Amino acid sequence: MKRDRRLIPSIPNVQTVRLMLAGHGRKLLAGFLPLLLLVCVLLTNATLADGRFNPTALNAGADDPLFTTYAADLPRARFVPDQGYHFRYYRDELPVAFTSAQDGEWGVVFDRNGDRVLNLADWAEAPVVQESWPDYVRYTAKPYADLALDGRFFVYNSSLAVWELTLTNESASEQTITVAPYLGNELLLLPESDASGWSFRHEHPADGWTVAKKIPHAFERRNRFTMLPVPDTSAVFSSVDGASSELPEWVKPDEAQVLPVYGRLQREDGSRIEPSESRVQAYAFLTHDPRFLVSLASPVHASSWDWWKQRGYFALETGGLEWSSRVYSAETGWRDLDSNTVRIVASVPSEKLSARWEMTRAVPLNPDAERHDLTLTRGKITAARNLRATIDSFGVHLEWDGDPKQIYRIYMNPLKCRLKAQEKSMRDNYRDEFLLAGARDIPYFRYHNQVQGTSYNYDLSPRVPVEEREAGVSYGFNPDEDIFLRRFMVVSTSEDKYPGPASETVSCWPMPTLTDMLADSAEFREPDALMSNGAAMFKSVTLAPGESKRIRVFRQTAADLFEFERNQWLIDDLAHRELGDFANAHRERFASVPEVTLPSRQQQLLQLSSYNLLRQSMLPPEGRLTHNYYVFSREPMWGWGHGGQVFHESLAMLAYGHLDPRSALASMKVFAEAQHAPETDSMTEWAYIPYRVGPYLEETIETNGDMTQSGPFYSWITHELYQMTGDRDFLAKMAPSCERFVRYWKRNRDTDSDGLYEWGGQAVLESLRDASVVIWDDVAPPDSLEALGLNCMLANEFNSLAAMQDSLGNGDAATWLGKRGAELAYSVQRAMWDEETGFFYHNVKRGWAGEDGNPNGYTGPFDNAGNLNPDRFSFNEPGDLKRKEIIGFLPLWAGIATEEQAERLVREHLTNPDEFWREYGVPSLSADDPYYKPQGYWNGPVWVQWNYLIVRGLLRYGYVDEARELAERVSAGMSEVLAETHTMWEFYSPDEAWGGWHQTYIWAGIVTRMMEDVYGGTE
Repeated sequence: MKRDRRLIPSIPNVQTVRLMLAGHGRKLLAGFLPLLLLVCVLLTNATLADGRFNPTALNAGADDPLFTTYAADLPRARFVPDQGYHFRYYRDELPVAFTSAQDGEWGVVFDRNGDRVLNLADWAEAPVVQESWPDYVRYTAKPYADLALDGRFFVYNSSLAVWELTLTNESASEQTITVAPYLGNELLLLPESDASGWSFRHEHPADGWTVAKKIPHAFERRNRFTMLPVPDTSAVFSSVDGASSELPEWVKPDEAQVLPVYGRLQREDGSRIEPSESRVQAYAFLTHDPRFLVSLASPVHASSWDWWKQRGYFALETGGLEWSSRVYSAETGWRDLDSNTVRIVASVPSEKLSARWEMTRAVPLNPDAERHDLTLTRGKITAARNLRATIDSFGVHLEWDGDPKQIYRIYMNPLKCRLKAQEKSMRDNYRDEFLLAGARDIPYFRYHNQVQGTSYNYDLSPRVPVEEREAGVSYGFNPDEDIFLRRFMVVSTSEDKYPGPASETVSCWPMPTLTDMLADSAEFREPDALMSNGAAMFKSVTLAPGESKRIRVFRQTAADLFEFERNQWLIDDLAHRELGDFANAHRERFASVPEVTLPSRQQQLLQLSSYNLLRQSMLPPEGRLTHNYYVFSREPMWGWGHGGQVFHESLAMLAYGHLDPRSALASMKVFAEAQHAPETDSMTEWAYIPYRVGPYLEETIETNGDMTQSGPFYSWITHELYQMTGDRDFLAKMAPSCERFVRYWKRNRDTDSDGLYEWGGQAVLESLRDASVVIWDDVAPPDSLEALGLNCMLANEFNSLAAMQDSLGNGDAATWLGKRGAELAYSVQRAMWDEETGFFYHNVKRGWAGEDGNPNGYTGPFDNAGNLNPDRFSFNEPGDLKRKEIIGFLPLWAGIATEEQAERLVREHLTNPDEFWREYGVPSLSADDPYYKPQGYWNGPVWVQWNYLIVRGLLRYGYVDEARELAERVSAGMSEVLAETHTMWEFYSPDEAWGGWHQTYIWAGIVTRMMEDVYGGTE
């Protein structure tokens, strides 16, 4: 059966010959000669003699674009606990270490006769990565000029990792080195040492989403930190290099929030203050009583987010101020008339900016959050900057930068560390929810003192007269019995004598640093407190000239005693295994991917990094699932990204299918097994596939009686994987599920019966572009529109399913589906194309009822005679839907656009540098739109998977040169960010080398498929 290639996509191979045979030769021939010359150049400038990229000899330094996060491979991974590590070998001012978001920093220090190697800048030769796979890295380095190091790091399973260090003496004389592996920057609970290392517990609260969805989470974790050969000694310490470490916060996920106030901070010119730009402080106090402050360091109930660093919003739970009975009580009410007035102060010390704002609280307090964005201005009163704390036998010494004539207030937040026996029992049995890891947290900062100048001494010496001390009298602080942790904040005094701009907080307590212990090896300290922020082991190694010795360090963090004891047996086994052997399967798998010669080393490393990220995101069957599945990110792990699969993330399978086709096919079967059946659901719900499917979650998100879907890419991805693998059994099993899925959309998402479709359920989430979208923010909600993106996706679903049925020999079904796809494509061509601007836009839905609930009387894109309504792009004002978004190019990907429409899209808009043709890819919103923000989520950044769809559309219509250039722009931007951060991000800036929001994000890996398509074609 012959079909129009534009309406029924065959999902073609993009090799040159296939494109020419498809009828696009006229555009291709013009660029064929330069393409041929480029291939010749590439062949003569290959990085290796045979022209192949060698992943076992990367020789990748700190400035090379290489993904260096490692987590257990698919066969040995599990959902809880699941710990990954990021290799930080590229920051001069920080130690070379493997870092993790939940379980701290794992590093090693070398000391030779007092010459200590801690930070990267201390190394004679910085680490160079030679081999990197999803769970394994091998690198070489030299801590000293005559001491070579061969390092190997391997994550065996989700709770056990091993770090191997082989030292070789390259000098002509014997040398002795102290090797000190450490775990730092985390809370260690009740550490216990033995001959081989440390055992301890630590706690990691679940975030609010995980709690709300009842996702399994290991709150308490059993840890073991050991080495072979056994260490000479060990110790605990407060921090790695003397810097302030963050104190623990108790997060009560089941506690209701009480008047949390949150918002964004911006400058006078309207630019938003970003977490990556400045250190910010914000706090609140009752105006009549500034003795107590809640700050960014105070907990916000039902959330473990650091709101500023992770979301870019300040967040203060002002209800926490009521925890002082001296402010408010149920018996006496408010103490005076203005006691319900709260002042909020925000400041950026480094820029000398600040703002203050007052609010009046209702009584009783409103439990709902209130948003208040603040504009910071430059003022006379500035905050203390660069607050520093040191501690000695006399007490804490605070110093800061600022005006020496200014009056500053000192605020303190104490945590009691040494507990009485009764308190220990309460903590261990979790009967007192305020106890965390041996510490009683106080939610507010308490006024301590004020001083003129830029320093303050806080005396910790016991105030006991000699004669009373000799008589056994003890009161006040006793350093032999009481250990206290303290967090300090220095606040300027404003012109009205109230607290003004504040410094960032600094924490300290009387514990030695790792550097302190290394400086005087004769005074290693046994743990004298119940809490520390690090544990270390020390081993002296003597090497003769030319001699090599190996040290292996093991770290496990287990959820239960069974896993903990099993890992002990695995450690014994790993002690005798060659770690490099575990990488053989990865080497073989990577060698099987399509052989495409990429033109640069940066792109080769990006390809390897992408495949490693994709493979690392896969987890084995567990819980309700019988097939492997993926998560968005393994390290760092957050609830939303660890719940399970959604269709639009599954676009990444189009790349992963080249690395492990069986695993990619299994991932799609997860959706088929979760599909609702007619015997259990109403006809409305029949064939529905939950928005998210995971081992412990099937998320439906019902809204107004309608369940939320993920974007309809199901049939297209399924057919693409069939074309990649030729697995007819897979196609036969998946086709019925795909057909039911398409019929579900047809039945439930055309509520006005005009042949065009609208987003439903929780429409903003279902639309895939789930926040900060110019139309949703500035014009109309997504369920009020005939959605351009959805109609393109559904047209492609109809056509992909038609191709599937055709491959299975079901001609009648293929004909019916092809007709539906052609009808929908024609409607989009007519209704959503604007001839005046040469672009595709949303249309207003027929009879949409506005915010007042009254139907607008609009007849939809077509009148009863089938004529176009000239107001179809107008919601509130004429033409207000004409905002050029990235979805305007989806008709190219779906094969909907006519040749003339495609020409205008590409020539007038896509390749226009003032709109979409930006340095590092196509932004989600045209750069000439007033809402455009290169780092603004859906109002500007480059989303790699959407750029891939555009590349496919360009190839489909014969714009091969443009497709290749777009792939080069996107890969260049990703490579620059990868070279700086060594991770891959949710989205990227189109105008500078910047990646944002969530890292190690699975769908960024689709860039390898983009490069493979344009540099050689894939089947």
